[in-house]
Amino acid sequence: MKAKSIKVRGCLDDVQEFPSISTFATLSPVPGFRQWLLSRLLAEDLQNGGRPEELTLQQQSAYPPFISKAEASELILSLRAVPSMDELLNSRSGFSCFTLLHTMLHKEIFLQPQCAHLHELFKNILMRNAARYLLLEKRRNLALDPVANFHFRNGAEIQRINWMSDASEQGMARSFGICVNYVYNLEQVFDNNRMYLVEHKIRASKEVCAWLRSDNGLVGELMV
Repeated sequence: MKAKSIKVRGCLDDVQEFPSISTFATLSPVPGFRQWLLSRLLAEDLQNGGRPEELTLQQQSAYPPFISKAEASELILSLRAVPSMDELLNSRSGFSCFTLLHTMLHKEIFLQPQCAHLHELFKNILMRNAARYLLLEKRRNLALDPVANFHFRNGAEIQRINWMSDASEQGMARSFGICVNYVYNLEQVFDNNRMYLVEHKIRASKEVCAWLRSDNGLVGELMV
C-alpha cells in the first residue's frame, strides 16, 4: 500500500508539469460492498428474530438505513405481481424484510426481466447503502473499504457513485456493478490527506452526500 501511495504522489507531481491540468479522477471498484451489505442484512434479520411483522410492516415504526419502511412496503407489494416470487413469499408464515432483500440481492433476482419494474427501487437502495458503506463504515477511524481508504489517504475526495458501471461477473460479485469516481484536486490533496488521517473526515461531493440522511454527520460537503 505504501508503494502504491508513493506512485500516486509521483503522478501528482508529474501532473503539475502541465498547468492546464488541476484535477484528475479515477473509476474505481468497491470490492467489499456486496459482502458487507449481505452480511449486515443477515445480522439485522437475526437481531430482529426474523419476526413476520417485519414483512407485513405491522407495528414497525422505522427500519435501519439498509431499507426504509416505504421501500420495504413497495418491494413486498411489487413482488406479489411476480409469478416466480410466489413460492418465496408463501413458503413461510412470515419472514423479515431483511431476509427478503438478502434473497433478492444474493440471487440477483432483481435483475431478472420479470422484475424490471423494481430496478429503480433497487438502484436507490444499493446506491444509498454504497454511500453509507464508503463514508460511514470505518475501522479504526478509517474507511472500511480498502480502495476508498487508499484514495482518501492519498488526498482524494469522492465525487460520484456510478450505478452499473461494471456489470461484469467480477463487478457484480464485488459491488453489484457499482463503481466510484475519486477526484484528486491538486490544491486540496494535502488538506484532504491531513483531514482524513488526523480529523478522520472525508471530503465528498454534494451529489454523494445526497444519498445519505442529514442526521448521519454531514457537515457541508464533509462526512464525519
